[in-house]
Amino acid sequence: MKEFYFDKTEVLENELAIKIANALKDAIILNNAAYLLVSGGGTPKNMYSKLAQLDIPWKKVHIGLVDERFVETDSSDSNEKMIKEHLLIAKASVANFHGMIANITDEKDNITLINQKYNEVFKDITVTLLGMGGDGHTASLFPSDPASEKSLQEKIVGVLSTKAPKAPVQRITCSKQMLLNANKVFLMTTGKDKYEVLNNNNKQTLPIFNFIDNKDDMEWYYSI
Repeated sequence: MKEFYFDKTEVLENELAIKIANALKDAIILNNAAYLLVSGGGTPKNMYSKLAQLDIPWKKVHIGLVDERFVETDSSDSNEKMIKEHLLIAKASVANFHGMIANITDEKDNITLINQKYNEVFKDITVTLLGMGGDGHTASLFPSDPASEKSLQEKIVGVLSTKAPKAPVQRITCSKQMLLNANKVFLMTTGKDKYEVLNNNNKQTLPIFNFIDNKDDMEWYYSI
């Protein structure tokens, strides 16, 4: 994994936004479309707002989620809500967004519907942006969760249901292999705690290491 350290988080956000933008523009030149999978959480919010201001042919960009909480899309816990507020704004407001909630009343049916949609739309992923929790989880692939562990061990390409250790418990996530199939995979973290998790050899059984160990050209952008 290639590492890029920044003294200031603001500089990290600027550089990563430009890096993602360039990858999207290159894909559009080659294929007339680009496909971006994004993470939720608080860490990338400002970076998304900066990315949304950049000159990209946004109408040709398809944006999906790395993972989602099984909640209403207007919930404060919804990744879709956060992406709409911080990324699908300004110049990026015309991008094509594909959420992960199609049937909030039936979790099993929702997984079926989203699995079909994501396998159809995101067959050729340009960029995957990952984050990481302090417990070493990434996307909604968690330590000690049977469904997460199965996805981490197998080369399943698609969307699955997992359980988080805290509420909202029910999660939807792209599989490890689907996320790794992207042409570019970026990991963004801030803070000393997350830096220490990624530099602790005793924790290499954590979900994030299944990505690092399987994608040599993965790029880690971080500040402490």
